[in-house]
Amino acid sequence: MTRRTKLLLSIFLGALLLLVIYFISQRAMRTSAPEEVPSFGLSPADSGPAPCAYVWAQQDLPEIGQRFNADLQRLIPEATGDAYAFGEDCVREDGSRTFGAMETDFTINIPVSDLTDDAALGAYLERLIPFLSAYPTDGLPARLNRIDVRFFVSEQEFRYVRFELSAGIAAYEQGLRGVELLQEFDKK
Repeated sequence: MTRRTKLLLSIFLGALLLLVIYFISQRAMRTSAPEEVPSFGLSPADSGPAPCAYVWAQQDLPEIGQRFNADLQRLIPEATGDAYAFGEDCVREDGSRTFGAMETDFTINIPVSDLTDDAALGAYLERLIPFLSAYPTDGLPARLNRIDVRFFVSEQEFRYVRFELSAGIAAYEQGLRGVELLQEFDKK
């Protein structure tokens, strides 16, 4: 790179940095609070007019997880399951937080003897999708969405398959079964 090119690049990057600093300072100087804070299903008392910063968060759902685990073990006795809510924390100036759930997600752990046996792993998915699509959603804090399936031989040897329930149902309705289901989710 020539000396002139380096000089021009330095001037350009310096000007860009000044613009970024200007826009950040302008944004920081704005002090007006939002007129209304989204409640995400919270009661009005919990979602008052106090301004807040939203931060991605998740919250364990132990009671729902216990119910899901018991239902899952009726389908696949060796499996374990859990539930959590994904959403946002509204963090107020005083440090207080209010969680707003945007979706309910399930985790499923299935012990297997061979992580490369796509037919066996796909067979599990083939059984799970109809079960999950019919799973009762009353009592969930938000819509049932993400499914994380962890096939494992040991704590060090595992294979994850993650999908949104709607994509799982769509693949199943398109006629994908077994290995095809596994391949559909593995490529995502």
